[in-house]
Amino acid sequence: MVDNMAINVKIQKDILIPAAENPDDHSFYYTINPSYTSTEGLGMVMTSVRWISKGNDDWRDRKSIIQRMRSEDNGACWTKYGPEMSSDTLRSNNQNLAPHHFLDHDNGLLLSIHQITRPKSADGTPNTSLYYEISKDQGKTWGPAKPIICKGSGFDQAHWMPGVNREGRYSGVDQPKFAKLDDGTIVFGLTLLKPAPRFPDEQLYDGVVFLRGTWSHDKSEITWEAGKFIRVPSTVSPYGVDEPDLIHLGGQRLLTTMRCEGLLEPLGIFSSRQWATSEDGGRTWSDPKTLCYEDGSMVCVPASLSAFEKHPRTGKIYWFSNIQDRPITGSMPRYPLTMAELDPNRICILKHSVTVIQDLPKGAPANRTYSNFGHYVDRVTGEFVLMMAEKPLINDRDFRADSVRFRIHVLD
Repeated sequence: MVDNMAINVKIQKDILIPAAENPDDHSFYYTINPSYTSTEGLGMVMTSVRWISKGNDDWRDRKSIIQRMRSEDNGACWTKYGPEMSSDTLRSNNQNLAPHHFLDHDNGLLLSIHQITRPKSADGTPNTSLYYEISKDQGKTWGPAKPIICKGSGFDQAHWMPGVNREGRYSGVDQPKFAKLDDGTIVFGLTLLKPAPRFPDEQLYDGVVFLRGTWSHDKSEITWEAGKFIRVPSTVSPYGVDEPDLIHLGGQRLLTTMRCEGLLEPLGIFSSRQWATSEDGGRTWSDPKTLCYEDGSMVCVPASLSAFEKHPRTGKIYWFSNIQDRPITGSMPRYPLTMAELDPNRICILKHSVTVIQDLPKGAPANRTYSNFGHYVDRVTGEFVLMMAEKPLINDRDFRADSVRFRIHVLD
């Protein structure tokens, strides 16, 4: 589909969690939100999410089980720790989402963000709250969960940020990438959905917003504020933008790209990644533009998650996604899994750098996906590490899957 060795890389693949042997067990695991637990050493934490499927069912009808995992050997082996948490289906509006982790290298504290959604009223209108926890002992124990409430008059636990009100509002924090600015501010992004009477059958994204957190003097709590919304017109997507990634470009400058689902091929409304920059640490953002190559042609992608990582030695920025060779409407296919280099000055993907990490294997189901991946940079080897459920493993009606790990070593 695209040249495989545009970037000189060595790729290793192994299985983290094997698929269930029982054919009646249609579960699979996402292994996501990894972080080192201290500024030095090999301790790590991540979250495993076991999705329980009935086989060929709607993803909105799947329940999940959430479990934190620890590693003391740089991610080679993982063990469960802490309480197991269950989550109902998306349609129930009664959900818990996986904890997200961020190590603050300036003070050695480990931060965790998680989302809780509950029915707000008798009609089932969803209301979402975000909570943060702080660990001072490398993730072994966590302080009390505190609600994220933006500073300023008029904000409380029900109306915790602009755009969220007491009538109920659903936000989505889906594997956010954290950034730490030079002034100590922590930034991460989320999606807010428009109220819709038949939610979640209608998923209309109101836009992407970034929260900015500042430590208190004694590092016991964080003060939060919200930036301005990033939105696109319906001519770009009838659904809006969601699932922002994030990369810090120095000082107060930030770059995000956002998932943007296309719908109408005859009208030229294709899926894309929309990008925007902030020069003031996420308070305000430029108008979104379609992510392109240096020649001005569109980077063709399905509506799926993507992520930036910076090479620890060269400082080059790489973008991990599902780049295609033609425009796509909708959110499939989600193969090949690809990487490419970003030009941070021109804000474009270098076309010659597009590299396939994993294409569709021979004989694999056509709806196989390589997406929704956890990712980090190995502090010992400098490798990029991506973890994901290789699903479905067998066929459309058997949603068992191996959770696999790719180690990507960029060679000179």
